[in-house]
Amino acid sequence: MKRLVLILLLAACGDDPSLGRVEAEVRVDPRLMLSDVKSVDVYLFAGHTASGGRLDCATLGGGSPATRIDVVHRAHLLGPPTDMHLPGLTPESQLVLAVDGYPTGDGTGMRNAYGCTDGIAIMAGKTTPVTVVLAAVP
Repeated sequence: MKRLVLILLLAACGDDPSLGRVEAEVRVDPRLMLSDVKSVDVYLFAGHTASGGRLDCATLGGGSPATRIDVVHRAHLLGPPTDMHLPGLTPESQLVLAVDGYPTGDGTGMRNAYGCTDGIAIMAGKTTPVTVVLAAVP
């Protein structure tokens, strides 16, 4: 059975109904032990490059968004895999959520896990559920 980690990517909506939020359930591939992932680097970015080209999980091909200079970032945070919060999110569609996992608590060293999901739509005043599967990086 797959191990589950619930990561809440919450927008700080407060009283502002124009902002939305994302709740992501991160599943860990059974070939990867959850204890092997001490920190995650979470990237939420637009589904297009800075030059307007299409960007999705297939285009990334397992590559980290940290190595790309052409993505349009919306939110980024490094933290433990059990507690993740992002600031308020402006409504937008075709977003990509990519997660890099690391064996250290501070996100240093070689990444050992990766997951991605795309086609995410943030709606004002709503919570968007997202599932990401972290798999071992060869």
